[in-house]
Amino acid sequence: MADIEAEEAIDNRSVDEVVDALIERRLGEVDREYQRLARELSAPAVRPRWAVENALSDAEDEAMLDTVDVGSVEKSSRLPARSSPERIVVADRPFALQLIGFHSRELLDDFVDRSPLPSRVYMREERFRGRPWFVLIYSLHQDRAAAQQASEALPDVLGKLDLWIRELSAETELDVIDTSGGQT
Repeated sequence: MADIEAEEAIDNRSVDEVVDALIERRLGEVDREYQRLARELSAPAVRPRWAVENALSDAEDEAMLDTVDVGSVEKSSRLPARSSPERIVVADRPFALQLIGFHSRELLDDFVDRSPLPSRVYMREERFRGRPWFVLIYSLHQDRAAAQQASEALPDVLGKLDLWIRELSAETELDVIDTSGGQT
């Protein structure tokens, strides 16, 4: 009797392992196809459906800025963010940790000025629903796992945002934003 139970346990475990492996393989295929389509469409149109359906108006963009509590960082204590004339190419770091996007560059700059960010972040102007869309990228990474790890290490106030780890094409150009205000 014990031998039959042991064989059934081995057979069940083998079936479970095979099913798990098939699911993992299919998930990998779906993710690769999603990333291919995202690159083809050059995002941000490839956003979760709820994000598209709930896109903010300019007034809502501004109101959202007021709801983002950046903790003890006072706007007046930080020098304004500067877009340097520097542009970078994503190249071998295609995974972007995107924090937020706005319909107005001024709102993005205001958010940058008020937020605890590293000395260099990145901005990209795109089109979303036929309008300019300015996205703020916190960091670039060689793989999704590194981007995920970086997202987990964000300051709490930034970690509460609707983060998006997205894969950009290697040729994508980004504007560098110097948040140090000339300080190093």
